[in-house]
Amino acid sequence: MAKKISIVYVVALFLLIGLLSGCNSSESEATTEEEQTEVNLKVAVFPADEPTFAKAYEQFKKEYPNINIEFESFPQKQYYEKIRMQLSSGIGYDLFAGQIDTMVDTGILAPLDEYIKESGIDVLDSAICMKP
Repeated sequence: MAKKISIVYVVALFLLIGLLSGCNSSESEATTEEEQTEVNLKVAVFPADEPTFAKAYEQFKKEYPNINIEFESFPQKQYYEKIRMQLSSGIGYDLFAGQIDTMVDTGILAPLDEYIKESGIDVLDSAICMKP
């Protein structure tokens, strides 16, 4: 069960990074200004999941060297409270893992449906490809 949850987090991480990096499926070798732009993301993860994210990021970094990710973890008992406080005060994360329903009432979450639609990424296929 924990392995499935970690895989879901990794898929979500790659989806967000793909959306933010403006990846395209063109096979052009030309380097665009967008590809050269450095992107810095801050990601909150559960301590037990941090090694999984770090390993996946290590592979991702080879293909997208301009995307830097800072992983932040803190004790699970404080996790949701800390995220709620930081997001409510304007200090945010680009991505965080966990039970999103605990955050819905804050008004700080936005649906990703339109971004996913615009990206052309088939989320279901992406999840299938990540099966162990």
